[in-house]
Amino acid sequence: MLTDGKNDGSKSDAAAQSKTEFASWPYPWLDDEAYHSRGSVSGKLVLSDGRPASNAAVFLGDVLPSPKTALDMGSTYYYTTYADASGSFTIPDVRTGSYGLQVWSNGSSIRDVRTTFALDSLAVEKGKATNLGSLTWAVSPKRKLFQVGDFDHYSYGFKNGGAPWQHALVAECPENLVYKVGCSKTEDWCMGQTYKGNWTIRFWNGQEPDADKKPTLIVSLAGYSSGASSTIWANGIQVGNLTSGATGRTATDGLASDPSLYRSATAAGEWRYFQFDFAASVLKKGANEVTFQMTRNTTWHGFMWDSIILEW
Repeated sequence: MLTDGKNDGSKSDAAAQSKTEFASWPYPWLDDEAYHSRGSVSGKLVLSDGRPASNAAVFLGDVLPSPKTALDMGSTYYYTTYADASGSFTIPDVRTGSYGLQVWSNGSSIRDVRTTFALDSLAVEKGKATNLGSLTWAVSPKRKLFQVGDFDHYSYGFKNGGAPWQHALVAECPENLVYKVGCSKTEDWCMGQTYKGNWTIRFWNGQEPDADKKPTLIVSLAGYSSGASSTIWANGIQVGNLTSGATGRTATDGLASDPSLYRSATAAGEWRYFQFDFAASVLKKGANEVTFQMTRNTTWHGFMWDSIILEW
């Protein structure tokens, strides 16, 4: 707070401001009735396959659908918590108003759940406990062909994922990488792709293609820093691009940048979700592969991985 339009950083200036602040205490907003108008929100999350949504991340923020991601909200109020082992959660002392509820996997026993639970609008009233009861969180009914990494919005588990801060750590990730489903370990996949090259996932499919059932490739990014573009291939056929033409609740035609990688983050920046459907004829019985080909790059910029899932 400035008293005379400037702050010169001197001890005398700080002392003068301190006197002003103490004289102003308690601040008027403490007596604002709206500030004291609070309620609570609780509920129990159960996955549609019967499992409890253990340790799920719970976010109460803007009424949905909101043009902002959860990370960008905060112009009004937002609240966060985690569900317990049974999927139950409680958020106390919520300021009265209308909110949207979002829930996503935080890894652990529901690391395979790539869907997001959402309630577009709920009301919190003064002095009242808003009990949402049992909430059914729909999971994908498709058969999973592979999953690389836990779905938790972080790069944890990958090589250097979540490592202590170190400048340009992503540069240790290779230009080219091959991950063999069933043989490779999660840590064989690196936390970020920043060089031109091909990162390939090889996997086995034991069934003949069914033309009536389209495969779905889910790409979840823990962060993205501009200056990089990636084309996605399945058995040599292009099925998507990570910087244009993607669909999904948080994906757009054109990928906005966050500073995570070039600021040397190792766990997460701004989460993004992409979903690509393609013809069943692209896959075949036997050996298959999905490749992320980096076609444009900038030093220390690129894609920070969360999870890659192929369903059919």
